Amino acid sequence: MTIDWQKLAEERAKSGHALLGPSTLPGLMRCAGMLLASTMLNAQNLDTEFSAEGTNAHFFAETVLVAQRTNTEARAADYADAVLGDEIGTMFVPDEEMIQAVQEYVDWCNELPGTHFTETRVDLNGRMPLKNQFGTSDHGAVYHRTLVVTDFKYGKGVKVYAEENEQAMGYAIGMYDELSWGYEIDKVIIRICQPRFGHFDVWETTVERLMEFAKEMHAQCTVALAPNPPTRAGEKQCFFCAVAGRCGTQLKASIAALNSDFDAMDAPGTVEILTPEQVAKALESVELVKLWARRTRTAAMRLLVQDPVAVPGWKIVESQSRRAWLDQQRAEVWLQKQGLRESQVVKRTLISPAQAEKMLTRGQKSAFKKVNESAKLKLVYKPTGHPSLAPVTDKRPIFANVRLAEFDEFEGQDEFSEFENESDELTEL
Repeated sequence: MTIDWQKLAEERAKSGHALLGPSTLPGLMRCAGMLLASTMLNAQNLDTEFSAEGTNAHFFAETVLVAQRTNTEARAADYADAVLGDEIGTMFVPDEEMIQAVQEYVDWCNELPGTHFTETRVDLNGRMPLKNQFGTSDHGAVYHRTLVVTDFKYGKGVKVYAEENEQAMGYAIGMYDELSWGYEIDKVIIRICQPRFGHFDVWETTVERLMEFAKEMHAQCTVALAPNPPTRAGEKQCFFCAVAGRCGTQLKASIAALNSDFDAMDAPGTVEILTPEQVAKALESVELVKLWARRTRTAAMRLLVQDPVAVPGWKIVESQSRRAWLDQQRAEVWLQKQGLRESQVVKRTLISPAQAEKMLTRGQKSAFKKVNESAKLKLVYKPTGHPSLAPVTDKRPIFANVRLAEFDEFEGQDEFSEFENESDELTEL
């Protein structure tokens, strides 16, 4: 199949998407063949309620950050009853969850010193084997010879990490190329903000590593544009691939996994699109495989509850949780005594302890810390997370406070269920 990739890229750009934009990199860097496969099927990830929600949250965050340029007191809560989104072809009123998440993202960006850049279009010209490739960086800042790129993830389907994050590194390359003419930059910091997970991840790297990745990115995208690019199945690339479910390599890797043929699981393949008949045949086993996957996790959890080292390479850790008010009414009274307005602290539900702490002055924060050191007067507690499987390389300690008799209540809460929802970041193919 001969494809004029440059022409296709120009057509795709008319819809505001780049064929080889930063958001495609997490998939393409692992499976070069996914671009050809999706083109053969004319397949693109469809908009869902989750992706639309993510688009709305990004627009809302940009609105608040821009408003703060002229009004430093502007907050997400100011838009509680506002109708937004006309500029992007949608209309929505932010709910309490979105208001809280956006404010946490905005606050985290505002903690940075230096010059800030919001929703910046970055060019990858010269960095890609196709012309006019681009992306949009959520937030950037430059200070003290340091470039900071923050990627806002509103979705809560999959946790995303900053270290070697291909998408964010793509944004960082574009921003570096744009800013290095006027700023001396030696250090690069990548940050991932997932407020609905309570996940704020940071990775520090060098300009040298960023330039190495730029070469890797160009080389892999060149392979993707070749006549017979290799395919490789894997959790990350397959999760967001528009061809998942029709990919022969994915099917073969899944069968290899069930057969415990781990070498075959990792073997590269060629672009192969399953016929409707093959899809129908595979569909007969889907529910069985889903049940097997869930029960495998459950079996692993049970083994690890009985013996923390029973399953090589895995352990039970406590999932992340957020601080919460012990008594919302008492917390509300205390915060208002500190001078915070009622409209600032009460929005149908009380603002979170983290939000309150950011709004307090230095002296008030000292008082806040002191009151929470008192067993009798404290306002905040941290709920216990539920048992969760993680690789032994995870930095969290083993979660020892689990009894086998209590385990059944957690069966439906394992991390596998997170993959049944799509996140806001869909691969632009």
